[in-house]
Amino acid sequence: MFDAYKKRIYINRRLDELKAQARANLESELGQDLRKRRSTEVESAFGNVKNNFGIRRFTLKGMPGATLEWGLHSIAHNLRKLALLAVYRGGLFFIPLDTELQYM
Repeated sequence: MFDAYKKRIYINRRLDELKAQARANLESELGQDLRKRRSTEVESAFGNVKNNFGIRRFTLKGMPGATLEWGLHSIAHNLRKLALLAVYRGGLFFIPLDTELQYM
């Protein structure tokens, strides 16, 4: 009667190894530096798109559609940053195509 209630526990040794490796990577000096930079570099873009653009879900289906949609949101995010930069600097400066650029 109690045989039906027996449970088996499986231990995935490979998963445990990968978790230990990930923990070691995160606790290393390089991992700590990357984690510090992530909050300012990556998550601000996601937060801006989610909060300011009001994007909570992808409307296109599948990974190709979601990739395309995220690319468009990224372009809009970067164009907005350029527009704000132009406002703060007093306008955009365009260089004509026939102008020869000189590098220092």
